[in-house]
Amino acid sequence: MSDTLPNFIKHLVTLGALDLDTAKTISKDALEHQTSIVDYIIENHLINALTLAQTLSQYFALPFTDLEEYESANISQDIISLQLMAQYQILPLKSNDKQLLLATANPTNSTAINAIKFHTGLDTKITIVEYDKLAQIIARLSGKQQLQNLEQNKSEDLQIIKLVEQFLNDAINQKASDIHFEPYEKIYRIRLRIDGILYPIADIAPNLAAPITSRLKVIANLNIAEHRLPQDGRFSLNLQSQPKRDCRISTCPTLYGEKIVIRILNSNYSALTIEQLGMEKSQTQIFLKHIHAPQGMILVTGPTGSGKTITLYTALNILNTAAKNISTIENPVEISLPGINQVEVNHKIGLDFATSLKAFLRQDPDIIMVGEIRDLETAQIAIRAAQTGHLVLSTLHTNSSVEALTRLINMGIAPFNLNSSINLIIAQRLLKTLCPYCKKPDPEKPCHYTTVGCNKCHNGYLRRCGVFELLPISKSIKQLIAQHADNNAIAEQAAKEAMLTLHAAAKLQLNRGITTQQEINRVLL
Repeated sequence: MSDTLPNFIKHLVTLGALDLDTAKTISKDALEHQTSIVDYIIENHLINALTLAQTLSQYFALPFTDLEEYESANISQDIISLQLMAQYQILPLKSNDKQLLLATANPTNSTAINAIKFHTGLDTKITIVEYDKLAQIIARLSGKQQLQNLEQNKSEDLQIIKLVEQFLNDAINQKASDIHFEPYEKIYRIRLRIDGILYPIADIAPNLAAPITSRLKVIANLNIAEHRLPQDGRFSLNLQSQPKRDCRISTCPTLYGEKIVIRILNSNYSALTIEQLGMEKSQTQIFLKHIHAPQGMILVTGPTGSGKTITLYTALNILNTAAKNISTIENPVEISLPGINQVEVNHKIGLDFATSLKAFLRQDPDIIMVGEIRDLETAQIAIRAAQTGHLVLSTLHTNSSVEALTRLINMGIAPFNLNSSINLIIAQRLLKTLCPYCKKPDPEKPCHYTTVGCNKCHNGYLRRCGVFELLPISKSIKQLIAQHADNNAIAEQAAKEAMLTLHAAAKLQLNRGITTQQEINRVLL
């Protein structure tokens, strides 16, 4: 027998477990792979596991243990982690305060044994086991651990699902228009916009931001792997004991994570009647007169959240008959109106307001609603439609009715085109109304009331009412526009023609005990 062979290989040849040629090959290959003889035999299954274990036990004078006597469930992972068991292919069989019985298929692996001594601080005793049974038990333990992790993850996912559903349910129950999910360094804040005001409803641990964000993205079918760029989407919300709601979602990356805002759209909207809209009687007459005009433009102005869309939808609901072809282009479509052709802006494919307007004019329309006039091209097409036999309804973001004229002129619309197209401009705001259950008279001001607050309202207010300013484009106003008169001159002429301003309309609501001076100052000043 070759003297160059390791003693353990010679022992295996002597026992007849290996022939001499195989022994030489094993010795050479183990050296080339820089691994031990025993590890090489185990990895390549070159010797029966029981034969190898019994041979190692005899050769190193170490006890042999049959692992069938041990159930994997009885092997504690408190002493040695599953990660170390798998890494070193060892098992802790018995232990006390001082000593640990360690099962291994390779007693020559001093690196593994020393590592276990270091991690446990115990005196380690070795017993030899069969490598196949050792691998099976570790595999079973790993599978059990993976199952536990999966069940734990499922439990955590379920908690997040319930938490998100709770926030959405609370928002709908409190009639919120928006939900804000805001990540900060030390808190994750959730707020609801109710009647135009944001109210905090929860400050939770910041580590919940990521799973809540992922859950909301999954609901909206957004890319959960994208955290650097804003994303927009929408989804339908079906909660128990609640009607179906459409929601619009917007994500935006911030310093401490992604902020998410969800707009709750009232897809089951029951259109307001003209009486419910809240205009004064004189304003209602003007409104009805102009929406029934065969052609021209009606503009509704005001900041975001001032109720412009509801005013437009109320007009469309009144005009919606089988004799009329009505088309709308909106961003987004907030309320579905049967009998009306509604188109939603999609900038990704080039479907914007101007493109849709051009298409509408080839569809034999009677009435067109444009969600918002934002640029010169859209304004020009809308005005051209109003001049050629169509009734056009749209919105602008200006503070007053008179300022809408200046805005369009600044966009590049010639004054004579305004005179030949615009029939009516409406400016509006929404004022919070006093809670009828808890408001109390103001002792210093007759007919005025002050806030109290109860369990049915938010700080003394419940719901909102609209206040309006209607500017019909009369002959006198048209003359001033043609003369490039400033806003003050047009406003003075409108006052002579008995236009009710926003402040005057709000004052009427104050004197009726519907709102407060503080609310008027907040909205109109």
